[in-house]
Amino acid sequence: MCIPRRSGRFCYGRALRPANLARGAASALLGACVAAWLVAARPFPTPVIAQAAGDDASLLIAEVMIDPREVDDAVGEWIELLNAGGEPVNLLSYVLATHDREHVIGRDLWIDPGQVVVLGADGNRALNGGLAVDYVYDQLRLRNQNGSLILYAAGMVAVDQVSWGDGTGIVAPEGASLERQGGEAHAPWGAATSSWPESAGDLGSPGLPYTPPVPSATPEPTATPEPSATPEPTATPEPIVPPRAETPRLLLSEVMANPAAVPDEAGEWLEVFNAGSAAVNLRGWTLADLDGEQTAVVDDLWVQPGEYVVLGRNADPSTNGGLVVRSVYTGLRLANEADELILFTPWGA
Repeated sequence: MCIPRRSGRFCYGRALRPANLARGAASALLGACVAAWLVAARPFPTPVIAQAAGDDASLLIAEVMIDPREVDDAVGEWIELLNAGGEPVNLLSYVLATHDREHVIGRDLWIDPGQVVVLGADGNRALNGGLAVDYVYDQLRLRNQNGSLILYAAGMVAVDQVSWGDGTGIVAPEGASLERQGGEAHAPWGAATSSWPESAGDLGSPGLPYTPPVPSATPEPTATPEPSATPEPTATPEPIVPPRAETPRLLLSEVMANPAAVPDEAGEWLEVFNAGSAAVNLRGWTLADLDGEQTAVVDDLWVQPGEYVVLGRNADPSTNGGLVVRSVYTGLRLANEADELILFTPWGA
């Protein structure tokens, strides 16, 4: 299963299993499931952006109750979906997926334009914290830390997703929902600040559109005496505004997931390519998979435009298969059968 993100990713499984490739080959270019957060420059193929076409593209994950305080997570978790488009959408056969579980919506569930539906772990208001749900799902649990939620259309086309925890800049609040602060795909996420009418005490707005909090009134300023006249300041030249820095364009270009000549713990490695026109420092970037394993680049590692750099689990060429490694990572293992690899920016994209 491939779930694209805005930075970079490799996915592989039965169709591109490293064990089916030539044993002892230096690597396998796994381009069948690569997504980058910008369109890759030639000679690489254009990556698939994580957004469905047509009516599916208008569906958004609008609100998620990840860690309720008043009731147990098993009955109090819920998800709100928004139809931000102009046509009704039927959620039949859509899939909700987390790190390790998924649920296929098994009946007609229509969302009219501009409306929301609430899907919950339990439909009993006396147990779920006072929530009215439109659909009850099963076999789906949201991690309180380092989790994600993905919405797929029929055919496993990724429609929308949200991740929280390390490297994302988003924290799952306790006793409050995580809500998208607006009806657009790029709206920021934040903790709910008010409760719904039937709530047992947790905060959120299930079944209702997002409403910005009302700012508190500010007191009238105290009148100040008129200042004495000051001389006219000398005119200063207009400041020169520097051009905006280019957004980094880093791609995962090659992965060794199943070496034959040396053990996996010594011979696994990956390659990063700078497809942009400006040098990028990999310090603070994070590599992760959806099983929860991740590692961050802690030292300065500059990648010049058009340059490739290799990161590996072992820097000793005598034991890693003869590889020159620029940076060693730990805490991340690539499965031989099926896995995914994601490259996050320091700001979580």
